[in-house]
Amino acid sequence: MANIFISRLNFYLVLFFPITIISGPFLPDLICSLSGCIFIYLSIKHKLKKYFISKFFILFLIFYLIILTSSLISKNPIHSLESSLFYFRFGFLALNFWYLVDTNGEKFLKYLTYSVITSILIASFSGYFEYFFQFIINDNSLNIDKNNAIRISGIFGEELVLGS
Repeated sequence: MANIFISRLNFYLVLFFPITIISGPFLPDLICSLSGCIFIYLSIKHKLKKYFISKFFILFLIFYLIILTSSLISKNPIHSLESSLFYFRFGFLALNFWYLVDTNGEKFLKYLTYSVITSILIASFSGYFEYFFQFIINDNSLNIDKNNAIRISGIFGEELVLGS
């Protein structure tokens, strides 16, 4: 019973990952970390070694060791380690996506497609709304750059990251 709950939680966490990217860094990082922990638990429980001995994961580990070494020998290692030390969570997220595609197949890919399309539509419609009505959803002031051009941020407020 607990395994079914954990597997479903993992399934839905990863499905909502694209939508949470719109909200800012906290929720995607939380989902990335939680789903990574769940994947590690499931891989230990079900002895899923094929994901960890794959070429992808070995190349990812080499890449991770390179950026970690680069951070350690930089001029400011503490500042550099802030972004690179916990980078391994993205490798576990990718392995988790692979695991979910293997175990759930078409169902997972179908719902993931809906999730990605929903997040793109939310961001796009908020950008179009701001462009045509010149009104920001989160704030009532327009973002104007140094050339007096209106910058569209959509639902991101002060951050001008709609296109990224």
